[in-house]
Amino acid sequence: MKRLLTVLTSCLLLATPAWTAITHSITIQPSAPQNTGWTVTLAPQASAILIVTVKKSEIINGVKYSIKNPPPEVTPVPTAAGTGFIWTTTIADNIPNDTYVVTCTIANLGAGADTVKATVKCLWTPTGTGSGSGPPDIMGLADGTATRSGNNVSWYFTPIVQRADGTSAINWYVEVNDAAGNPDPSASIISVSACPPADTIWVVTPPLATPGTGPQLAGSASSSTPSTGFLKVTFTDPIESPNTSSTMLIFFEATLTIYVDCCGGSSGHAWWRLSFSPAHVVGSVVNDPLGQYANKNFGFWPLGPIFGKGKLLAGYQQHKETAKCTWPCTLSQFIAGLAYTRKLNLHPPAYNFLTHNCTHEAINLAGATGLVIPNYTVPSNLDNWLKKNCPNP
Repeated sequence: MKRLLTVLTSCLLLATPAWTAITHSITIQPSAPQNTGWTVTLAPQASAILIVTVKKSEIINGVKYSIKNPPPEVTPVPTAAGTGFIWTTTIADNIPNDTYVVTCTIANLGAGADTVKATVKCLWTPTGTGSGSGPPDIMGLADGTATRSGNNVSWYFTPIVQRADGTSAINWYVEVNDAAGNPDPSASIISVSACPPADTIWVVTPPLATPGTGPQLAGSASSSTPSTGFLKVTFTDPIESPNTSSTMLIFFEATLTIYVDCCGGSSGHAWWRLSFSPAHVVGSVVNDPLGQYANKNFGFWPLGPIFGKGKLLAGYQQHKETAKCTWPCTLSQFIAGLAYTRKLNLHPPAYNFLTHNCTHEAINLAGATGLVIPNYTVPSNLDNWLKKNCPNP
Protein backbone atom coordinates (compact mmCIF):
# COMPACT_ATOMS: atom_id res chain seq x y z
CA MET A 1 0.00 0.00 0.00
CA LYS A 2 1.43 3.36 -0.98
CA ARG A 3 1.81 5.95 1.75
CA LEU A 4 0.00 9.25 1.91
CA LEU A 5 1.64 11.73 -0.47
CA THR A 6 1.96 15.14 1.12
CA VAL A 7 3.89 18.36 0.68
CA LEU A 8 3.69 19.02 4.41
CA THR A 9 6.98 18.25 6.11
CA SER A 10 6.57 15.10 8.20
CA CYS A 11 2.81 15.31 7.58
CA LEU A 12 2.80 18.36 9.88
CA LEU A 13 1.81 21.99 9.43
CA LEU A 14 2.27 24.63 12.10
CA ALA A 15 0.60 28.03 12.09
CA THR A 16 1.65 30.70 14.58
CA PRO A 17 -0.16 33.99 13.94
CA ALA A 18 1.18 37.34 15.10
CA TRP A 19 -0.32 40.78 14.60
CA THR A 20 -2.13 40.85 11.27
CA ALA A 21 -3.78 43.73 9.44
CA ILE A 22 -6.61 43.46 6.91
CA THR A 23 -6.74 46.49 4.60
CA HIS A 24 -9.64 47.63 2.42
CA SER A 25 -9.41 50.65 0.09
CA ILE A 26 -12.40 52.37 -1.54
CA THR A 27 -13.20 55.69 -3.28
CA ILE A 28 -16.28 57.89 -3.23
CA GLN A 29 -16.98 60.83 -5.58
CA PRO A 30 -20.06 62.67 -6.83
CA SER A 31 -20.57 60.27 -9.75
CA ALA A 32 -20.22 57.24 -7.44
CA PRO A 33 -21.12 58.63 -4.04
CA GLN A 34 -21.63 55.46 -1.96
CA ASN A 35 -19.44 52.48 -1.23
CA THR A 36 -20.66 50.60 1.81
CA GLY A 37 -21.03 47.16 3.34
CA TRP A 38 -17.47 45.99 3.89
CA THR A 39 -17.32 43.68 6.92
CA VAL A 40 -14.44 41.90 8.58
CA THR A 41 -14.17 39.57 11.59
CA LEU A 42 -11.09 40.13 13.71
CA ALA A 43 -9.33 37.52 15.77
CA PRO A 44 -7.46 38.71 18.85
CA GLN A 45 -4.35 40.69 17.93
CA ALA A 46 -5.65 41.59 14.49
CA SER A 47 -6.62 44.93 13.00
CA ALA A 48 -8.74 46.25 10.17
CA ILE A 49 -7.72 49.30 8.14
CA LEU A 50 -10.36 51.10 6.06
CA ILE A 51 -8.92 53.63 3.60
CA VAL A 52 -11.47 55.95 2.00
CA THR A 53 -10.39 58.33 -0.75
CA VAL A 54 -12.88 61.23 -1.05
CA LYS A 55 -12.76 63.34 -4.17
CA LYS A 56 -13.17 67.02 -3.35
CA SER A 57 -14.87 67.92 -6.64
CA GLU A 58 -16.08 66.52 -9.94
CA ILE A 59 -17.86 67.81 -13.05
CA ILE A 60 -21.02 65.92 -14.01
CA ASN A 61 -22.93 66.98 -17.16
CA GLY A 62 -21.27 70.38 -17.12
CA VAL A 63 -22.04 70.97 -13.43
CA LYS A 64 -19.22 71.12 -10.94
CA TYR A 65 -19.87 69.54 -7.55
CA SER A 66 -17.60 70.53 -4.67
CA ILE A 67 -17.36 69.16 -1.14
CA LYS A 68 -19.29 71.20 1.40
CA ASN A 69 -17.94 71.90 4.90
CA PRO A 70 -14.69 69.97 4.47
CA PRO A 71 -13.12 67.73 5.63
CA PRO A 72 -15.36 64.63 5.55
CA GLU A 73 -17.14 63.61 8.75
CA VAL A 74 -15.92 60.40 10.39
CA THR A 75 -17.91 58.50 13.04
CA PRO A 76 -17.67 57.17 15.62
CA VAL A 77 -14.95 59.28 17.20
CA PRO A 78 -12.17 57.18 18.79
CA THR A 79 -13.58 57.49 22.33
CA ALA A 80 -16.89 55.94 21.17
CA ALA A 81 -15.35 52.72 19.88
CA GLY A 82 -16.48 49.35 21.17
CA THR A 83 -15.00 47.88 24.32
CA GLY A 84 -11.79 46.05 23.56
CA PHE A 85 -11.11 47.94 20.33
CA ILE A 86 -8.39 50.51 19.76
CA TRP A 87 -9.65 53.08 17.29
CA THR A 88 -7.59 55.64 15.36
CA THR A 89 -8.50 57.99 12.51
CA THR A 90 -6.38 60.18 10.27
CA ILE A 91 -7.53 62.57 7.51
CA ALA A 92 -4.92 63.62 4.99
CA ASP A 93 -5.47 66.52 2.57
CA ASN A 94 -3.98 65.39 -0.72
CA ILE A 95 -3.93 68.73 -2.53
CA PRO A 96 -2.20 67.59 -5.76
CA ASN A 97 -4.85 64.90 -6.31
CA ASP A 98 -7.75 67.08 -5.08
CA THR A 99 -8.75 64.42 -2.53
CA TYR A 100 -9.03 63.69 1.14
CA VAL A 101 -7.68 60.35 2.31
CA VAL A 102 -9.40 59.03 5.44
CA THR A 103 -7.70 56.12 7.25
CA CYS A 104 -9.67 54.30 9.97
CA THR A 105 -7.79 51.66 11.97
CA ILE A 106 -9.55 49.25 14.33
CA ALA A 107 -7.41 46.92 16.48
CA ASN A 108 -8.89 44.08 18.51
CA LEU A 109 -7.54 43.77 22.06
CA GLY A 110 -10.49 42.88 24.25
CA ALA A 111 -12.62 39.94 25.25
CA GLY A 112 -16.23 39.12 24.48
CA ALA A 113 -18.20 39.71 21.31
CA ASP A 114 -18.41 43.27 20.03
CA THR A 115 -18.84 45.28 16.83
CA VAL A 116 -17.63 48.70 15.71
CA LYS A 117 -18.52 50.49 12.47
CA ALA A 118 -16.49 53.19 10.77
CA THR A 119 -18.54 55.65 8.69
CA VAL A 120 -17.27 58.42 6.41
CA LYS A 121 -19.78 61.03 5.27
CA CYS A 122 -19.62 64.14 3.12
CA LEU A 123 -21.84 66.39 0.98
CA TRP A 124 -21.09 67.69 -2.49
CA THR A 125 -23.01 70.74 -3.60
CA PRO A 126 -23.36 72.07 -7.16
CA THR A 127 -21.70 75.40 -7.97
CA GLY A 128 -22.19 77.90 -10.83
CA THR A 129 -25.77 76.86 -11.56
CA GLY A 130 -27.25 80.37 -11.29
CA SER A 131 -30.45 81.27 -9.49
CA GLY A 132 -33.53 79.14 -9.19
CA SER A 133 -33.81 75.41 -8.58
CA GLY A 134 -30.62 73.67 -9.60
CA PRO A 135 -29.36 70.12 -9.18
CA PRO A 136 -29.66 68.75 -5.65
CA ASP A 137 -26.73 68.12 -3.33
CA ILE A 138 -25.11 64.70 -3.46
CA MET A 139 -24.42 62.80 -0.23
CA GLY A 140 -21.29 60.70 0.00
CA LEU A 141 -21.17 57.68 2.29
CA ALA A 142 -18.59 54.97 2.94
CA ASP A 143 -18.38 52.51 5.82
CA GLY A 144 -16.77 49.36 7.15
CA THR A 145 -17.74 47.12 10.09
CA ALA A 146 -15.34 45.15 12.29
CA THR A 147 -16.62 42.34 14.52
CA ARG A 148 -14.95 40.39 17.32
CA SER A 149 -16.45 36.99 18.03
CA GLY A 150 -15.28 36.65 21.59
CA ASN A 151 -11.88 35.02 21.69
CA ASN A 152 -12.50 32.66 18.81
CA VAL A 153 -9.58 32.35 16.43
CA SER A 154 -9.78 30.90 12.92
CA TRP A 155 -6.72 29.63 11.10
CA TYR A 156 -6.72 28.39 7.53
CA PHE A 157 -4.71 25.43 6.29
CA THR A 158 -4.09 24.49 2.69
CA PRO A 159 -4.53 20.71 2.64
CA ILE A 160 -2.00 19.98 -0.08
CA VAL A 161 -2.41 16.25 0.15
CA GLN A 162 -3.43 13.49 -2.17
CA ARG A 163 -3.28 9.79 -1.65
CA ALA A 164 -0.93 7.99 -3.97
CA ASP A 165 -3.60 5.38 -4.66
CA GLY A 166 -5.88 8.04 -6.17
CA THR A 167 -8.61 7.99 -3.53
CA SER A 168 -9.96 11.33 -2.33
CA ALA A 169 -10.70 10.64 1.34
CA ILE A 170 -8.24 11.83 3.95
CA ASN A 171 -8.24 11.87 7.73
CA TRP A 172 -7.23 14.87 9.83
CA TYR A 173 -6.20 15.54 13.39
CA VAL A 174 -6.03 19.04 14.92
CA GLU A 175 -4.32 20.00 18.15
CA VAL A 176 -4.07 23.44 19.80
CA ASN A 177 -0.89 23.73 21.81
CA ASP A 178 0.32 26.09 24.55
CA ALA A 179 3.63 27.94 24.53
CA ALA A 180 5.44 24.78 25.65
CA GLY A 181 4.05 22.79 22.70
CA ASN A 182 1.63 20.72 24.77
CA PRO A 183 -2.16 20.45 24.25
CA ASP A 184 -3.61 23.63 25.79
CA PRO A 185 -6.32 22.65 28.33
CA SER A 186 -7.74 26.18 28.26
CA ALA A 187 -8.38 26.02 24.50
CA SER A 188 -11.29 24.29 22.80
CA ILE A 189 -11.66 23.48 19.10
CA ILE A 190 -15.09 24.57 17.89
CA SER A 191 -15.11 23.35 14.30
CA VAL A 192 -13.16 22.16 11.30
CA SER A 193 -14.92 23.12 8.10
CA ALA A 194 -14.49 23.74 4.40
CA CYS A 195 -13.56 27.25 3.33
CA PRO A 196 -15.27 29.10 1.81
CA PRO A 197 -18.51 27.68 3.27
CA ALA A 198 -20.22 27.46 -0.12
CA ASP A 199 -17.27 25.60 -1.63
CA THR A 200 -17.96 21.94 -2.29
CA ILE A 201 -14.30 21.09 -2.80
CA TRP A 202 -13.93 19.81 0.75
CA VAL A 203 -16.63 17.82 2.50
CA VAL A 204 -15.83 17.53 6.20
CA THR A 205 -17.65 14.78 8.05
CA PRO A 206 -18.60 15.30 11.69
CA PRO A 207 -15.73 14.34 14.01
CA LEU A 208 -16.16 11.52 16.47
CA ALA A 209 -15.50 13.73 19.49
CA THR A 210 -17.90 16.53 20.43
CA PRO A 211 -16.60 19.91 19.19
CA GLY A 212 -15.98 22.47 21.88
CA THR A 213 -14.84 20.01 24.55
CA GLY A 214 -11.07 20.22 24.30
CA PRO A 215 -7.91 21.15 22.38
CA GLN A 216 -7.88 18.01 20.22
CA LEU A 217 -10.22 16.90 17.45
CA ALA A 218 -10.08 14.36 14.63
CA GLY A 219 -12.27 13.50 11.64
CA SER A 220 -12.30 12.82 7.91
CA ALA A 221 -12.71 14.85 4.74
CA SER A 222 -13.05 14.12 1.04
CA SER A 223 -12.41 16.08 -2.12
CA SER A 224 -12.35 15.55 -5.87
CA THR A 225 -9.51 18.11 -6.10
CA PRO A 226 -7.47 17.68 -2.91
CA SER A 227 -4.80 20.26 -3.83
CA THR A 228 -7.22 23.21 -3.75
CA GLY A 229 -9.38 24.89 -1.15
CA PHE A 230 -8.80 25.30 2.56
CA LEU A 231 -9.69 23.66 5.84
CA LYS A 232 -10.78 26.25 8.42
CA VAL A 233 -9.98 25.47 12.05
CA THR A 234 -11.80 27.59 14.65
CA PHE A 235 -10.98 27.40 18.34
CA THR A 236 -11.32 29.41 21.52
CA ASP A 237 -8.32 31.11 23.05
CA PRO A 238 -9.30 32.27 26.55
CA ILE A 239 -5.86 33.64 27.37
CA GLU A 240 -6.03 35.92 24.27
CA SER A 241 -2.49 35.06 23.25
CA PRO A 242 -2.58 33.08 20.00
CA ASN A 243 0.96 34.22 19.23
CA THR A 244 2.25 32.15 22.18
CA SER A 245 0.56 28.96 21.03
CA SER A 246 0.43 26.94 17.84
CA THR A 247 -2.10 24.83 15.98
CA MET A 248 -0.99 21.55 14.50
CA LEU A 249 -2.85 19.94 11.61
CA ILE A 250 -1.87 16.39 10.69
CA PHE A 251 -3.19 14.41 7.77
CA PHE A 252 -2.94 10.74 8.62
CA GLU A 253 -3.48 7.48 6.83
CA ALA A 254 -5.59 4.65 8.23
CA THR A 255 -5.81 1.33 6.40
CA LEU A 256 -7.05 -2.22 6.76
CA THR A 257 -5.04 -5.12 5.32
CA ILE A 258 -6.39 -8.67 5.05
CA TYR A 259 -3.76 -11.41 4.69
CA VAL A 260 -4.25 -15.00 3.60
CA ASP A 261 -2.02 -18.06 3.59
CA CYS A 262 -3.97 -20.33 1.31
CA CYS A 263 -2.35 -23.59 2.24
CA GLY A 264 0.32 -23.24 4.90
CA GLY A 265 0.30 -25.55 7.90
CA SER A 266 -2.58 -27.97 7.99
CA SER A 267 -5.21 -25.76 6.40
CA GLY A 268 -3.94 -22.20 5.88
CA HIS A 269 -4.79 -19.05 7.80
CA ALA A 270 -6.35 -15.58 7.44
CA TRP A 271 -5.51 -12.54 9.57
CA TRP A 272 -5.64 -8.72 9.49
CA ARG A 273 -3.86 -5.49 10.40
CA LEU A 274 -5.30 -2.02 11.06
CA SER A 275 -2.47 0.38 10.29
CA PHE A 276 -2.08 4.04 11.24
CA SER A 277 0.54 6.46 9.90
CA PRO A 278 2.26 8.50 11.26
CA ALA A 279 2.29 6.07 14.18
CA HIS A 280 3.46 8.55 16.81
CA VAL A 281 0.09 10.35 16.92
CA VAL A 282 -2.16 7.30 17.07
CA GLY A 283 -2.45 7.73 20.85
CA SER A 284 -3.76 11.27 20.38
CA VAL A 285 -6.29 10.37 17.71
CA VAL A 286 -7.44 7.01 19.09
CA ASN A 287 -7.51 6.71 22.86
CA ASP A 288 -6.77 3.54 24.76
CA PRO A 289 -8.02 0.88 25.07
CA LEU A 290 -8.58 0.90 21.28
CA GLY A 291 -5.19 2.32 20.37
CA GLN A 292 -3.36 -0.79 21.51
CA TYR A 293 -4.95 -2.75 18.65
CA ALA A 294 -3.48 -0.49 15.93
CA ASN A 295 -0.40 -1.38 13.86
CA LYS A 296 -0.48 -5.05 14.91
CA ASN A 297 -1.45 -8.28 13.19
CA PHE A 298 -4.34 -10.26 14.67
CA GLY A 299 -6.07 -13.53 13.86
CA PHE A 300 -8.67 -15.86 15.34
CA TRP A 301 -7.50 -19.24 16.63
CA PRO A 302 -8.78 -22.28 18.56
CA LEU A 303 -7.82 -22.25 22.21
CA GLY A 304 -7.36 -26.02 22.11
CA PRO A 305 -9.37 -28.45 19.97
CA ILE A 306 -10.60 -27.15 16.60
CA PHE A 307 -14.17 -27.44 17.86
CA GLY A 308 -14.24 -25.52 21.14
CA LYS A 309 -13.18 -22.23 22.64
CA GLY A 310 -11.64 -19.53 20.44
CA LYS A 311 -9.11 -16.79 21.13
CA LEU A 312 -7.53 -13.73 19.46
CA LEU A 313 -3.79 -13.97 18.88
CA ALA A 314 -1.38 -11.24 17.83
CA GLY A 315 1.06 -11.87 15.01
CA TYR A 316 0.88 -14.04 11.92
CA GLN A 317 1.78 -17.26 13.78
CA GLN A 318 4.53 -18.40 11.40
CA HIS A 319 2.31 -18.18 8.34
CA LYS A 320 3.44 -16.55 5.09
CA GLU A 321 0.96 -14.60 3.01
CA THR A 322 -0.03 -15.88 -0.41
CA ALA A 323 -2.42 -12.97 -0.99
CA LYS A 324 -3.27 -9.67 0.68
CA CYS A 325 -5.32 -6.55 0.07
CA THR A 326 -5.18 -3.09 1.65
CA TRP A 327 -8.10 -0.66 1.80
CA PRO A 328 -8.06 3.00 2.99
CA CYS A 329 -10.25 3.73 6.02
CA THR A 330 -11.93 6.85 7.25
CA LEU A 331 -11.45 7.59 10.93
CA SER A 332 -14.85 6.13 11.84
CA GLN A 333 -14.16 2.94 9.84
CA PHE A 334 -10.75 2.58 11.43
CA ILE A 335 -12.13 2.93 14.95
CA ALA A 336 -14.95 0.48 14.15
CA GLY A 337 -12.33 -2.07 13.14
CA LEU A 338 -10.35 -1.50 16.33
CA ALA A 339 -13.52 -1.84 18.40
CA TYR A 340 -14.39 -5.15 16.73
CA THR A 341 -10.88 -6.46 17.35
CA ARG A 342 -11.08 -5.48 21.02
CA LYS A 343 -14.49 -7.14 21.39
CA LEU A 344 -13.13 -10.30 19.83
CA ASN A 345 -10.26 -10.24 22.32
CA LEU A 346 -12.44 -9.66 25.39
CA HIS A 347 -15.34 -11.89 24.42
CA PRO A 348 -14.14 -14.49 21.90
CA PRO A 349 -16.82 -16.74 20.39
CA ALA A 350 -16.50 -20.48 20.04
CA TYR A 351 -14.13 -21.76 17.35
CA ASN A 352 -15.52 -24.19 14.80
CA PHE A 353 -13.15 -25.43 12.14
CA LEU A 354 -15.98 -25.73 9.60
CA THR A 355 -18.39 -22.90 10.41
CA HIS A 356 -16.54 -20.26 12.49
CA ASN A 357 -12.82 -20.09 11.89
CA CYS A 358 -10.05 -17.56 11.14
CA THR A 359 -11.43 -16.83 7.66
CA HIS A 360 -14.87 -16.01 9.04
CA GLU A 361 -13.46 -13.56 11.57
CA ALA A 362 -11.20 -11.83 9.05
CA ILE A 363 -14.27 -11.30 6.86
CA ASN A 364 -16.33 -10.19 9.88
CA LEU A 365 -13.64 -7.66 10.76
CA ALA A 366 -13.73 -6.29 7.22
CA GLY A 367 -17.51 -6.01 7.51
CA ALA A 368 -17.18 -3.97 10.70
CA THR A 369 -15.27 -1.35 8.69
CA GLY A 370 -17.88 -1.30 5.94
CA LEU A 371 -16.25 -3.66 3.46
CA VAL A 372 -18.25 -6.45 1.86
CA ILE A 373 -16.42 -9.73 1.21
CA PRO A 374 -18.23 -12.98 0.37
CA ASN A 375 -18.65 -15.22 3.40
CA TYR A 376 -16.06 -17.83 2.51
CA THR A 377 -15.31 -20.74 4.82
CA VAL A 378 -11.72 -21.63 3.90
CA PRO A 379 -8.60 -19.52 3.30
CA SER A 380 -8.09 -20.76 -0.27
CA ASN A 381 -11.39 -19.24 -1.42
CA LEU A 382 -10.53 -15.91 0.22
CA ASP A 383 -7.08 -16.11 -1.39
CA ASN A 384 -8.64 -16.42 -4.85
CA TRP A 385 -11.10 -13.60 -4.21
CA LEU A 386 -8.40 -11.19 -3.04
CA LYS A 387 -6.22 -11.91 -6.07
CA LYS A 388 -9.13 -11.17 -8.42
CA ASN A 389 -10.80 -8.23 -6.67
CA CYS A 390 -8.17 -6.32 -4.72
CA PRO A 391 -7.70 -2.70 -5.90
CA ASN A 392 -4.47 -2.29 -3.88
CA PRO A 393 -2.61 -5.63 -3.73
